[in-house]
Amino acid sequence: MDFRKIIEMWPNYIALSTDLDEVPSTVRKWHERNRVPPRVWPAMEKAGRKRGYNISIPQLMSLYMASDIKGKRSSSKKTASKPKKKTARKTTSQKK
Repeated sequence: MDFRKIIEMWPNYIALSTDLDEVPSTVRKWHERNRVPPRVWPAMEKAGRKRGYNISIPQLMSLYMASDIKGKRSSSKKTASKPKKKTARKTTSQKK
């Protein structure tokens, strides 16, 4: 089981986004990333229960931790950006 499978329990992204009061494109991105942010787990558990789906916060936590261990949470890793090169500016006396 993974986050994609849980998202696919709903008939479509719109149904899940409506249940969670989220934008459908956000739910689609969760599916693409195979991640659901922890802030929505309680609402997802409640919405799933209403629809008869077997979803629990401990299950979501387990999926989240497994993806962290496997290194799938690359979006949360910050990469250092290269410093910009400074270009020499000509002074007024150099322009003449």
